[in-house]
Amino acid sequence: MSLETILIYLNKPFPFFKNRWQRLLASMLVALFIYGFLMIFQPFGLAGLSNYKSEVILGYALITFMVIFISLFIAPEFFHSYFESWTIKKNFIYISSHFLIIAILNWYFNHHYHQENSFHSLSFFVFITMSVGVFPSFLLVYFVEKWLSNANEEIASTINNEIHSVVDETNQLSMQDIEIKIISKNKNEDFILPLSNLLYIKSEGNYVNICFTEDNKINEVLIRNSISAIETHLSEIPGVIRCHRSYLANFNNIDHVSGNAHSFSLHFTGVKKSIPVSRAFPKEQLKRYRLS
Repeated sequence: MSLETILIYLNKPFPFFKNRWQRLLASMLVALFIYGFLMIFQPFGLAGLSNYKSEVILGYALITFMVIFISLFIAPEFFHSYFESWTIKKNFIYISSHFLIIAILNWYFNHHYHQENSFHSLSFFVFITMSVGVFPSFLLVYFVEKWLSNANEEIASTINNEIHSVVDETNQLSMQDIEIKIISKNKNEDFILPLSNLLYIKSEGNYVNICFTEDNKINEVLIRNSISAIETHLSEIPGVIRCHRSYLANFNNIDHVSGNAHSFSLHFTGVKKSIPVSRAFPKEQLKRYRLS
């Protein structure tokens, strides 16, 4: 496997726990795994302990739970933008940092609160903790990414087989017959174009970037307004849908849909960049909005 192939794999999207119950469950399951592993294999000299063995193991498990719980619930609140575009590489780094912190805290707990087994060095604890936690976690990430990617690719393939044959039966108008106005907060900067030319609208701070076709070329124009205001203004336009917190897409012009472990992406003819779809966006709508 080449270095380029590895880098491409590491930069693949990967879902981060958005749901609070999923975060809590992940924290509990990892802690339970650590507790069960330590009870069965008893590393760190645990097998030689004569007193309080179960309490010491429970202490290690609670340390694991606290570290993962804090990292899943608190860190995303302070570093929201970092967690927004989550990848396999970020996930690996995140997992490694968890277990490094857990190893240090385990060593401190062992050294200061359990004198009977305090002779092991910090490097020993780091080695054992990383061995116990990191490598199984990496394998789990690998198989989860494969499973999610295959599942979403299969769904995307089904959608692509149907997408060009689906017509919005409630509106048989041609896109050429519909003209849309994208309003600006600055006077005299409203942008008017046929619906057939619009590809997508992206939020960029206090502005929106409009991507459209003109004379068979891809063009962009920046106007001052929020994506929410544009969404409200275009709510009656068939097929212009908010598919992501930063994107409005013209579903009438979708060329195809692709799937990965994170979610789905929309592709338009002639546009190199794909448009992300929120994980909460209903999959049925990926093929619903089509004008004749």
